[in-house]
Amino acid sequence: MRFEEHFLEEVRAASDIIDVISPYVKLKKKGKNWFGLCPFHNEKTPSFSVQRERGMYYCFGCGVGGNAITFLVEHDGMTFPQAVEELANRAGIAIPVQRAEYEGRERDRDLVREALEAAAVFYQGMLKDDKGNEAVSYLKSRGITGATAKTFRLGFAPDGWDGLLNYLKGKGFSEEMQAQAGLVKPRESGGFYDTFRNRLVFPFMDRRGRVCGFGGRILDESDDAPKYLNGPETVVFRKGSVLYGLPQAVETMLKEERALLVEGYFDVMSLHQAGIRGVVAASGTAFTEKQSLILKRLVKRVLLLFDADAAGLKAAFRSYSSLVREGLEAAFLPMPHGEDPDTMIRNEGAEAFRSRLRHAMGVVAFYFDSLETPVEELDVGDRATATRDLLDLLRHDGDSLRRSMSLQEVSARVGLDEDTLRREMETLTERDAPYEERKAGSQVRQVQAPPARVESDLLRMLLSGSEHYEEILTRITSDDFKDNRASALFNRIRNEFSGEGSVSIDRLLEHTEPAERGLIASLLAEETPIPSEKGDAVVEQFLRSVENRRSKEQRRRLKASIDQARRAGDDETVQRLLKEYQEMSSE
Repeated sequence: MRFEEHFLEEVRAASDIIDVISPYVKLKKKGKNWFGLCPFHNEKTPSFSVQRERGMYYCFGCGVGGNAITFLVEHDGMTFPQAVEELANRAGIAIPVQRAEYEGRERDRDLVREALEAAAVFYQGMLKDDKGNEAVSYLKSRGITGATAKTFRLGFAPDGWDGLLNYLKGKGFSEEMQAQAGLVKPRESGGFYDTFRNRLVFPFMDRRGRVCGFGGRILDESDDAPKYLNGPETVVFRKGSVLYGLPQAVETMLKEERALLVEGYFDVMSLHQAGIRGVVAASGTAFTEKQSLILKRLVKRVLLLFDADAAGLKAAFRSYSSLVREGLEAAFLPMPHGEDPDTMIRNEGAEAFRSRLRHAMGVVAFYFDSLETPVEELDVGDRATATRDLLDLLRHDGDSLRRSMSLQEVSARVGLDEDTLRREMETLTERDAPYEERKAGSQVRQVQAPPARVESDLLRMLLSGSEHYEEILTRITSDDFKDNRASALFNRIRNEFSGEGSVSIDRLLEHTEPAERGLIASLLAEETPIPSEKGDAVVEQFLRSVENRRSKEQRRRLKASIDQARRAGDDETVQRLLKEYQEMSSE
């Protein structure tokens, strides 16, 4: 969708960037600006700055920068139109109806979301219908109330082949669009049939509460079909990028800076129903690094509440590695054998469960506690294996102090000195170094060296609204810049100025790639402006630097030609070029 500039200006003006970023980053005012830990990379010292007056942010650590709209684009993964609409809705600004101007891909995404929302309404209606009596009875047997079912928008897919298909067709959604949303599947003989049949349905929702996919549980235990089934991935649903229960948990998570991570849908709902909030689960898949990043944006600490069987422990330790790798603190709440959070909260009650939460265990104590045989009773070989497996977990923790304290605990339990344990951990780290390097390279932005000061000053003048616009754009071209990024930005500024008579920083930020956005933000992050009276001096200094650079390049080329002529034995050419070189050097 394309928006008129006056509408975008209204949205920008109504969007306080501090209010936009504060839910994700704990900001503290320092001077005129605000600072916090960057949400785009791991750091211990705040280098993420926000300028309220300019409506901009910039990280001095990783080089990311932009405005309120681009923050939602980069941080929440929204498209530009989605970010604009989100800010407009927050500010109560009416969004112009421009459906005819939707681009195909964006329109398809919106239609998929509309189809998913319509399907959720259908499933909810079926749960209230007589056809859903069996599903309601099942929920009651699990202790789930009607209010909780409504909060999590539970539904029922009736035992038929085309109930949802025909319902959505009646709402104007084609069979192909329904298939694109993962709601129906194609028949080999032609046509389509419902993805979910005779299943209790759990909607997956994003942080904003929008339905993005579904999971389903069978009601007939004798059925050979999988007990739990997820819908297919679509343009709005990636299983490893969604946390079940997130919209219901996010307020508490932000307030307490802590999340409870569980395995199942009913774990989430039963705890929420008992007043234990801030609970989420992986969306029917193994916990992923993308889900760790979602939690990192919201909390500092995660408590892991997984089943005590072998599969649950394996999943818990894998989740721990992912969480601490992203800089989060993680602890464990041990479950008695045969129990899970759902059964425990129903058997013990909320107060006893809260008391358990206050006695969560660190990774070392939990690991040793989870061993079938106490580590002290293991033979040398098994003790070495158990210790090595634990060190393999601890090495992922990015907090060096916490890692050292964990090594102290391990040393006390296994009777080995810390230096030996640390060397073994380093060996394990070196073993996986290629993987770690690839991972780091894919997630951490490298801050490029800024353009030379004289080029930076000239661009800052243009971006800050200099009275020397006309002079600069008349006397200087993009070819005069040595830095390619500076040259490209100068061209963008020239085009912006030529078309509108002034430069819109927001338009530059919103229509450039992240690296160029970071350059713009870095130039404007400098506190000290260039005084107007020094503008002429900056221009002249830039032009002198261009001339000096060109002269050096000409001399370099002449010298190379002289050397080439000498090797060829061409004395006449050598003498002629030497004369040119001497004349140039004397200027």
